[in-house]
Amino acid sequence: MGFAFLLALLALALRRAAGYPRCQNDELNWSAIARQIDQGVDWPVSGPAFVHTLRAVALQTQATYPQALEWMGVAGVFVAVQVLLWGYRRMGLRTSASTWAALALTSYFWAPLLEARPQQWGQLLVFAGALSCWLWLRGQGGWAFFALLAMAAFTHILSHFILLYICAFLVLASRVEGRPWSRRSAAVLAALVASLGPYAWPGGPYQRMLVDLRDNHLPQLLALAPYWVAASLSAGAILTMLWRRRYPGPARLRTAARQLRRHGRAAGLGLMSGACVALAVQAWLLPPAAWQPYGGSVWRFALFQGGNVLFMALFIAGSVQLLRDAQRRAQAPPAWSFLAQALAAVASMAVAALAGSFWALDTNWFLRLVNYGVLFAAPVAGVGLVRALQWLRPAWAAWTGVGLATIVSVLSVVRPPALLGC
Repeated sequence: MGFAFLLALLALALRRAAGYPRCQNDELNWSAIARQIDQGVDWPVSGPAFVHTLRAVALQTQATYPQALEWMGVAGVFVAVQVLLWGYRRMGLRTSASTWAALALTSYFWAPLLEARPQQWGQLLVFAGALSCWLWLRGQGGWAFFALLAMAAFTHILSHFILLYICAFLVLASRVEGRPWSRRSAAVLAALVASLGPYAWPGGPYQRMLVDLRDNHLPQLLALAPYWVAASLSAGAILTMLWRRRYPGPARLRTAARQLRRHGRAAGLGLMSGACVALAVQAWLLPPAAWQPYGGSVWRFALFQGGNVLFMALFIAGSVQLLRDAQRRAQAPPAWSFLAQALAAVASMAVAALAGSFWALDTNWFLRLVNYGVLFAAPVAGVGLVRALQWLRPAWAAWTGVGLATIVSVLSVVRPPALLGC
């Protein structure tokens, strides 16, 4: 609890001393949206529970919306850190310090953590909900999954979809692992279908949002939806057939994992190449406004992306190290299996989001998925950090580099006027 309190104090200090948020962001946008709703504007809301809470807090405390958002943001930091501490502890990870050190390297952790918006809540629900779903499927508790899924359904439309996808992926992965179909699997799928109720509810919380998505954000993509579905089903059928032929028998996943462990370096190189290509395509798709904070300077951009690049490098190094460690053991620890499945689900969504960005109004869907993925990737990057610290000497110099990269990522989010524009 002390760690969560310290980060909440840091968030408050960044707001009061550094003027965060200085630039126009989603937090300020939600303040404007709440005012328009007060005036009777039928605004398409992607986070109904968040807006309801914001308006209730402002009404009860007689505060302005920016003031209410400030305290909601600081309180959200405290809750977020507590949830992440619980999750990493529930996984039984022994590298919690390195996990947090790695997580602090990336601005994709700091930006959604500091900003009061539905995604701040939604990312926690996705993380805790996916972990609870995995625990439930393994018969290790996880009853909270059903409550978290219901909360996500009313909290944020994108987060709810991501949680739906990850949990469906976990059910499929349990079957691939050779686990028999059970009532727990059926209960998860039934809950996933039931959670779609708010979207079909006439006059429900997402009715206006769905109309806006159909008319403004995804019209071309929705027109291509039948072809996307047909292509996805065909690809899935072909891959399943090839999988069964390549790895016959109930231990398909373990057999494939052994093959992957034997080629750890090649897997790491492929992972790095794929990530670089995806980021390059995403950078090409971004509008010119996304580059304005850097003032056209390539060096400034490289500097303020240093923490993200280091996080990606540590994640790849951690993945290779875990593959090597697993090669020496008969079976990987369960927590790493969960993280691998969750990351595979997020990665497949990110690839689809990147492809869909060619036809969507907003072109940063891939980066939105990265915000969710870093919470699952942090323990793997933490392993890479431990390995890097074993190689680099002296240790204090390595930790100094980690500290500087963390400061750079925080500054890239806060955007001090002397360093970054808006």
